[in-house]
Amino acid sequence: MQYKYVFLFILTGMFALNIHAQHSDIQFFGKVIESGGQAVEFATVMAVDNSSDKVLTGVTSDFEGNFKLKSNSPDVYVKITFIGFANKTIREFSIENGTVNLGTIIIEEDSQVLDAIEVR
Repeated sequence: MQYKYVFLFILTGMFALNIHAQHSDIQFFGKVIESGGQAVEFATVMAVDNSSDKVLTGVTSDFEGNFKLKSNSPDVYVKITFIGFANKTIREFSIENGTVNLGTIIIEEDSQVLDAIEVR
């Protein structure tokens, strides 16, 4: 009878640890600016799976270029895109207490931008 309670206690503990491990999100935060120092509003910031290159989640930066992005997987890289600018990929970062401070991210203008569009 005593073994039954010990087994039940161990099983319950394993279940609780499994649930906790599945719900430990990682939060990335930072600020997106252009090379001139101006904040980039509405830049797309994505968490992309390292092995499949599939986008897991994404957000847009606010009016000041700030963003907060949550991912439930630590095996990701961060990709930042914005029309008229070259894509920026960040693969190296350190996770501290479930958060990643990417700091200020500078994106450069893309030299392949169209000069003008004519509408007829």
